[in-house]
Amino acid sequence: TSEGSLGGYLIYDNNEKKERGQLVQFHKEQFSDSFNLITSLNLTSDRRYLSDYGEKSGEYNRQYYDSRIVLTKFWDHWLTSAQTIYTQDFYSDSNTTTLQRAPELSLYGVREKVPFIPNLYFDLDLLATNYYREKGMDGRRALLEPRLTSTNSMFGGRLNLSLFGSVQMRGYDLNQPDPGIKGQQFVAVPKAGAELSSSFSRIYDASFLDLQRLRHELVPKLSYLYVGEKDQSAVPVFDQLDRVNAQETVTLSLASHLGGRIAKQGQGAAEYRDLQTIRLLQSYNLSGTRPNLLTMLDDSRRWSDLILESETWMHRYLRLLADLRY
Repeated sequence: TSEGSLGGYLIYDNNEKKERGQLVQFHKEQFSDSFNLITSLNLTSDRRYLSDYGEKSGEYNRQYYDSRIVLTKFWDHWLTSAQTIYTQDFYSDSNTTTLQRAPELSLYGVREKVPFIPNLYFDLDLLATNYYREKGMDGRRALLEPRLTSTNSMFGGRLNLSLFGSVQMRGYDLNQPDPGIKGQQFVAVPKAGAELSSSFSRIYDASFLDLQRLRHELVPKLSYLYVGEKDQSAVPVFDQLDRVNAQETVTLSLASHLGGRIAKQGQGAAEYRDLQTIRLLQSYNLSGTRPNLLTMLDDSRRWSDLILESETWMHRYLRLLADLRY
């Protein structure tokens, strides 16, 4: 049950008067059906190796390399992992300022029914990370977000209503904090939302290749997301989880799903398979701000992009994804 690969490239550089190269390794050790270890190493001898020898490596414009060791264990409704991540940032002046994560511990609880309360479910995200680097601010961050979700069917199942509420809690213990950043602090951001959806479907007889029947389903959906306002100016930015923008966002979407009944050659049983999903959606932010994923700052535009997504299964092992935005 073990699998992996190991490769590399080594050359003596006459100009630099030293050996230069890279190591690429992957290994998966499956201890049991629910317990595994994965190591993925991507290392170069120096920061300019990929740009100097990109013709051989094919990765001359790579921004960074991540090497990680991940240990994962899961149960029916819970998943836990421990990992170490080492990053080589080829765009920064020196890797001494690059944030590394060792260790990073996580625990995720998949949605599970709350005992004795009908239609109420609980799930949980827990992430604890130790950040370090040779120069600059580093430290520890713990993130906990418990979540309650209620699902209800109305009008004989014609409408489905889902409600959720959660609180994202973050705690920090920093070393050498930058000016304006607090060394120790706790941040709590409330979140809530609602989703109203329906479904209309019809089945058609078909006789194209092995396709016997075609099922078409339309799913209109209206959702609302509330994120409470919280001053985070004194919070460090280690990654995107350190900035949660206050918002009241309404999203309207329409999804079209195609599924088919596929006959199996030489076999009696047929196979039911998804064929295509097309989704059109747009959001409007009532609060007037929205998160900018590039800068992690607010953007003054109330309307989101108009998004058209499609997912088409050309074959059982071939899927085509498309994303069009205006």
